[in-house]
Amino acid sequence: MCIAPSPGVGCGSQDNVCTACPNPPANGTSICTGTLCDFTCNAGYTKSGSSCVGSGGGGAPAGGGGAPSGGGATGSGGATGCAAPCNPSDITSQFLCTFYCAPITNKPGLCAPLVNCCVCAT
Repeated sequence: MCIAPSPGVGCGSQDNVCTACPNPPANGTSICTGTLCDFTCNAGYTKSGSSCVGSGGGGAPAGGGGAPSGGGATGSGGATGCAAPCNPSDITSQFLCTFYCAPITNKPGLCAPLVNCCVCAT
């Protein structure tokens, strides 16, 4: 590996396989969780599926509520249909994919070969 994994170059550990992580949702920051791209939410926001929603606290939820509706950016980035990058030959990657989709669809995810993508059942 020539470059340390990071969201800008990808989180995988294979030489010459550098695919940047997808953009994080509004109010989020890209991170690497092991060899998978992930995100963390900014202060005052909580991770909910593939979004960051206002955590609340007084009158803040009403004002912060506008941010998730700005999810058009997430929608345009989601054109690939990939919930999260996934390496089907890595058992940890498969495990994380299974549980990544559960809070979103109430079903386990599938680590799809060839596209290296975690696909959430609908």
